[in-house]
Amino acid sequence: MTSNHNFELIVVDEFAKRMGVGRTTVFKWKDENIVVQGEHYFSIGKVLRFLWSKETIVSLVKRNTPIKQDLAPPIVPRYLQKKSQQGSRINLDLC
Repeated sequence: MTSNHNFELIVVDEFAKRMGVGRTTVFKWKDENIVVQGEHYFSIGKVLRFLWSKETIVSLVKRNTPIKQDLAPPIVPRYLQKKSQQGSRINLDLC
């Protein structure tokens, strides 16, 4: 069984830029286990490297979408949205 993993390794600044947030938010997500080591990023010494791929972003969104849908609207990645629904700031064009 072969798997086709198309991903890019990016640093915190680039991940923050593509997600449309600041560096501080990325580190807050790390502290709150919103992004998980080994699934969304890994560290080499003190340097964090994020995996950037559609699969990683979809997993991040699914993992952090509230179970009770009446509390907040679901977060849908831009590439899955219809034009009228687009509003996500995540830049998946680079995947």
